[in-house]
Amino acid sequence: AARPEITAVNHVRTIHTAPDSIFVAISADFRDQITMGEAETLIETIETELKAAEPMLSSIYIRPEKRENAATLPAGPPR
Repeated sequence: AARPEITAVNHVRTIHTAPDSIFVAISADFRDQITMGEAETLIETIETELKAAEPMLSSIYIRPEKRENAATLPAGPPR
């Protein structure tokens, strides 16, 4: 909500790669009107803010991806 340049966060996935190390992958849908340079700057800003908020984040991968094309997690077992 704090980033109007991002219209949707499709998914966030994390992997603990060590006791004090987390890898995070984020798929987000960016507004079509922003330039590649603006997207790069925004991604760098978000990465800096996330690392400041959670020092255990060792690697952050933010993938621009249209919401309708985003891979979804498989459904869980029936209840």
